[in-house]
Amino acid sequence: MSIYYSRYSLNTYRMTPYFEAQLPADYPIEIVLQKCRAFRRLPPNIKALSALAKQWYDRKFRDVPPSQASDIASYYDADGNELDPDTGQKLTDAEIDEQWLPPNPSLDAFVVRDLPTTEFADPDTWEPEKEKADEPDRPTRAQLLRDIVTHGRKDAADEYALTEDQLPIGPFTYDGMDFDEAKAHFAKRVEKVLASPYFSNREEQRATLLGILQSVDVYDDLWGEGEDIFDRAEAASLLEAGDADSHGNRFFEEPPS
Repeated sequence: MSIYYSRYSLNTYRMTPYFEAQLPADYPIEIVLQKCRAFRRLPPNIKALSALAKQWYDRKFRDVPPSQASDIASYYDADGNELDPDTGQKLTDAEIDEQWLPPNPSLDAFVVRDLPTTEFADPDTWEPEKEKADEPDRPTRAQLLRDIVTHGRKDAADEYALTEDQLPIGPFTYDGMDFDEAKAHFAKRVEKVLASPYFSNREEQRATLLGILQSVDVYDDLWGEGEDIFDRAEAASLLEAGDADSHGNRFFEEPPS
């Protein structure tokens, strides 16, 4: 995915509760975004919903520091077209497609369909549903994740009378491993990635990734440019080692028990 705008899901504001709540349950938004690859290629109703989601986001987070609120302006112009943040120039279709390499042949036959309606909730008044009042003592996901980190999954489950499979898998766990196991597992991946043939003529990208990795403990901590470089390098490494198919899809091993 593009290092320019992957974090923002093609400027759709689909990371907002408002956007998600307006989607039909069976609408394949992830595949649509991957197929279109650029905001200007999205179907009209998705664009309309995106504008409303941005309106909702701006209302709810009007107090966000300007340095954060304006960051997305480096990646999109007023019409939603993708920009190169280094030059401010609008990216061409060819430049956008290049950033999405390697291509995903499984999308060739996929036909994008628009949302069936333009009847969306008013972003100036819409609010997410509140948690049920009869569950006041239910631990939040954040509480559970903190307890998993500090006490381990078993103790966290015992504390709230939950089974371990009811606990969330989040930024502090990885494929069912606890934090220390996840760190060790990720460290092995990092070692292979840094030796990847992808960096044979990309020393600048390797240096960028090294700097980002200084503050990253597990894969889930990666995002934006760091995640993009890591994924490309790992795909190249796996292909060389024969651990991936011709499209770079990894043959994952089962995590350690």
